Amino acid sequence: MTAIMLQKPIIIMSFDRPKYLEKLCASLKQQHGFTLDEANIHLFQDGAVSPRSKLEYTSQDQIQACIETFRAAFPRGQVHASPVNLGIALNFQRAETHAFATLKADCAYFFEDDLELGPLYLAALERIYDQVKSRSDVAYFAAYGMHMQSSNAAAPRIVPLEHHWGFGLLRSAWEKMQPWLQPFYAIYGRCDYKWRPHIAIVEEYLKKDVA
Repeated sequence: MTAIMLQKPIIIMSFDRPKYLEKLCASLKQQHGFTLDEANIHLFQDGAVSPRSKLEYTSQDQIQACIETFRAAFPRGQVHASPVNLGIALNFQRAETHAFATLKADCAYFFEDDLELGPLYLAALERIYDQVKSRSDVAYFAAYGMHMQSSNAAAPRIVPLEHHWGFGLLRSAWEKMQPWLQPFYAIYGRCDYKWRPHIAIVEEYLKKDVA
């Protein structure tokens, strides 16, 4: 069977877990049916020291180890290293912005560093993408199901997505979500992610129809 060149950007989120990252990269390289364009694989590496609290959340050695792990797996991959600690939400924000505003991708695949993919995971994402790419009521999609519930492998079905780990995101939906997300980013941008003010965020969104 001829391998297909995957056209979508692959985005890897990383902080300070090089051993986990190594397993993720290895599992990406073992996907069946696809050839990966290394130049379209992106590591979004968070930094060590918060510009807000000045707390150091990891060592520069750990960050460098993650970068070296990624480059060993994908020598032509793109490293986007933050000079400061952003936290997962703002690191995702810059990764999504790069995929959809800079690269203008219609869809991108995002993976956190503590995942290990089955060999058909990208194939499953691609099958789902073909079903949802023209729908206006789908933004995120993934292929791991309701992981805390039993499922019937003989009768797979689409269910609401719970957690966002190894997922696809459509640019059309991402663009629609940006005005809704701005209040969250404004509140969160004033503090470290670990200390984000949950009550202030909830109070802000109680003003909106989504509540």
